[in-house]
Amino acid sequence: MALRSAGKYSSAGLAELFGVAPSTVYRAVERERLRAAVGGGNTDG
Repeated sequence: MALRSAGKYSSAGLAELFGVAPSTVYRAVERERLRAAVGGGNTDG
């Protein structure tokens, strides 16, 4: 998420970088967006 937030990679670029389907990246982005919206920004585990 940090790479995408920093503007270094698009979602499609991240998918290629990590060897996953673009839908996997889109789901992760949406999950983070929802987590931030409800105030659960802590991602320490």
